[in-house]
Amino acid sequence: MGCQSSQEFHSSIEHQQTLLSAFPFQSYIHQTEHRALTLEQLAQIVRFASGQCSKWHDRAPARLSNTSGQRLALEILNLYHVSDWMIRPATRQMNCSFVELLAATEQVPNWYISHWWGNLFCDLTKCLSKHAAVRLLPVEASYWICAFALRQHCLDLDFNVDLMQTSFCKAIALSAGIVLVLDSQSQAFTKVWCAFELSLLDKDESKLLDVAAVHHNEAMILADGVAEYDKLAQDTPGEKSHSNNFGQPLPAWMVSFAAPFNKTQREKTFPLQILESGLRLRLECGHASVEADRRRILNHLSKRNSQALPLAMHENYDAINQSLRAMFAAAIWQNGDTCLAKDKGAAEVLVAGTRRNVLVLDFSDERRNPGHQEIAYLSSALCPNLQVLDLAFAQNHEKFSNCQALDDACIQCLSRAIPPTITKLRLDFARCRSRMVA
Repeated sequence: MGCQSSQEFHSSIEHQQTLLSAFPFQSYIHQTEHRALTLEQLAQIVRFASGQCSKWHDRAPARLSNTSGQRLALEILNLYHVSDWMIRPATRQMNCSFVELLAATEQVPNWYISHWWGNLFCDLTKCLSKHAAVRLLPVEASYWICAFALRQHCLDLDFNVDLMQTSFCKAIALSAGIVLVLDSQSQAFTKVWCAFELSLLDKDESKLLDVAAVHHNEAMILADGVAEYDKLAQDTPGEKSHSNNFGQPLPAWMVSFAAPFNKTQREKTFPLQILESGLRLRLECGHASVEADRRRILNHLSKRNSQALPLAMHENYDAINQSLRAMFAAAIWQNGDTCLAKDKGAAEVLVAGTRRNVLVLDFSDERRNPGHQEIAYLSSALCPNLQVLDLAFAQNHEKFSNCQALDDACIQCLSRAIPPTITKLRLDFARCRSRMVA
C-alpha cells in the first residue's frame, strides 16, 4: 500500500467500520479525570494496533516525524500514530474519548502517566505492566493517559479553564502519584507539560513519583521509596530455585532492613544515563505542541496574567527546577554509586533543592558502599531543612579493589553534618562486617 493509498485508507469506510466494530461506544463518562485505562484495556488497544498497523503509514510531515511516510509497524508505532489512526477516527462519530469506547462506568485513576507521545507505544505498555507488578496493583487498577482520556474533538472544554481546574490536575489529585515514562533520550524533560505535571508533586508530599524506562527490551522501574514488591521475600542472588517463602510478605521485623536491600537489588540495572538530563531540567525552556499552552503554564508558575508574554527567568522557575532536579539526583545516587553521584554534582543539586526534606539511600550492595571520601561527599548533601534521613550501609568486601572500611571516622563525619531539623533518623549497619565504636 503506497502513501497515497494509505491517505485514502485513513478516511475509508473500511477503516472506520473496522475501528467501530472493535471499539463500539459504551457510555459517556462526564468527568474527564475519571477516564483512566486498565492494563487489559490497554492490551486490547495494542492487539488491535498490532493486527492493523501494517496497513498504516506515518502521515506526519518530515519536520515533525523521523518516520514520516514510512509504513508503520509495532516496532516504531508511537502515540502520535495511535492518535492519528485509532483515537481520532474512532471517537469522531460520538464526539467522545477513547476510554468511553472501552468502559461503561467511571474508572478513577490509581496512577497518572507523564510521558512524551513520541516514545514507542509498546514500551509504554511494557512500563505500565511492570509498574503494576512492582506496586502489586490489583487487576482492576487503572492509569490516566491524556490521549485516551480527553475528547480529542472538543479539547477546548478541558483547556479553557483555570490551569489547576483542568482534568490533568484533577487526575493527579485522585492518583497515588505520577509514573514518569522516559525514552532513551529523556524527551519528557524537554516538554513543558511534563515539567508542570511533576511540579504538582512539590505541592503535595503524599504523592509519589515512580520512573519507568525500557532498557535492552526490558521494562525497569525506579520506585519512590520502597515498593510493595520489595516487601516480599526474594530469591538469594545466584540461586536457581525459589526458596519456600519466595513471594510471601516479609515478617514485619524484617521489612525495615530487607525491603530497602531488595529495592536496591531490583533497581541496580536501571539505565541511569536517561536520568542525567533531569539534573539539567529547565522547565522554562520546555516545548509544547501548542505555544499557548507553554505561555499559560509559565505564566501560571510565575503568577502572571495567562495571556502575557512569559518571562525568560523567574524565581519560581528556579525553585521548581531545583526541587525536580533534586528528585533525580537522589535517584541517581540511590541506584548508581557515590562516584557517579559526585561526577554529576548530585550533592550540590540535592542541597539546592531545599524543599526536599527526605533523603533515603541504601548502600547495602557491597560493591557500591562508600568509603571515607564518599562519606564526606554524602555529608555535604544533607540540606539544612532535612527532616528524614535513612541510610543503610554494608562494609565493602575484601575481594573488591580500593575498598575502605566503614569506621568511626566515617560515622563521626556524617554525624557532624546531620542538621538539627532532623525528626527521623535511621542508620542501618546490620550488614557491616567491621566493628565500630561510634
